[in-house]
Amino acid sequence: MRTVAQQDVGALRLGAAQQALWPRLANAGDAAEYCHAWLALQCAQIDQVGTAFLLLRDEAGTFLPAAVWPDPRADVSHMGPFAQRCLAERRAISERPAGKESRLYAAWPLEEEGEIFGTVVLDLAARAEPELQRLWRALHWGSGRIEVLLLRRLLQTRAEATERARLTLDMAISIGEQPRFDEALLQLANELVQRLACSRVAVGIEKRGRIRLRALSQAATVERRSEFSAAIENAMEEAADQGCTVVHPPPVEGGGAIAVAHRDLARQGGACTVVISLRGRCIGAVTCLGDTPFDAAFVAAAEAAIALLAPNLALRRELQHWFAGRAAEALRAFWRGCRDPRRLS
Repeated sequence: MRTVAQQDVGALRLGAAQQALWPRLANAGDAAEYCHAWLALQCAQIDQVGTAFLLLRDEAGTFLPAAVWPDPRADVSHMGPFAQRCLAERRAISERPAGKESRLYAAWPLEEEGEIFGTVVLDLAARAEPELQRLWRALHWGSGRIEVLLLRRLLQTRAEATERARLTLDMAISIGEQPRFDEALLQLANELVQRLACSRVAVGIEKRGRIRLRALSQAATVERRSEFSAAIENAMEEAADQGCTVVHPPPVEGGGAIAVAHRDLARQGGACTVVISLRGRCIGAVTCLGDTPFDAAFVAAAEAAIALLAPNLALRRELQHWFAGRAAEALRAFWRGCRDPRRLS
């Protein structure tokens, strides 16, 4: 048992720790820093916590660790099944781990409007039921700050989606005003440079199984035999062969796409190629170059714009093919028919 004096000293130290954590929470620069500060503050308010971690659901619906206390590198996998139980049962749970009668696992579900979005799990000293109820109350009130963070993230996501839709609509109108297909491709390249803040943008179109460079931002003509054009086409082919967006350097660690051609093209900046596809068929690619590496927000905006513009580009390409190829083929078929000896005179 601790003496009254020891309890007073402990309370003073606890109060000082909390005072130091509040500014960290208020001035957090991003979601990760906010989650670490929030978890540290919760543990400072609860007596005798050994380890704690926070799980939050990402946009894909997967629950991932958002913060671990006190050491972010600590292995908390042994408490994973306990956290999963809390998420599945959608209620606060506690139990004493096997072989550790002096310890207690406690998990509190984070819920908003009937939907579970995470859980906080603590490994702490065992305590009586009245103290455990005070623990639940503390986590209940503390979870409100995480709800604010998630609401802010949701509003930001919706704002970014709205901005992407507005950007794509403006681009579609501008590109649709161009009378010729090549002019539309050049307008697409110039619009992406201006609206996504790239240094250069190249647009390539598939022809006989290969992607050929057709437009380069701020360039009236394209020198297809230059080394730069060849490097661009290699990057487009690299993305088209894999059927996915290729970015170098990747905005997220562990990106699985092969990016050899993009690495050579990026040099000191960044390179990103988005495949233009419709109904699973590649009709071209757009390669963006930047003075600095591209982040995930840029990639999402570029993919959204190209995906929404792909049907229009495919239709314009088909019309061009009709006039350039189908009409000639129709004339050749007519001439063959006229020369056929079986044709009635």
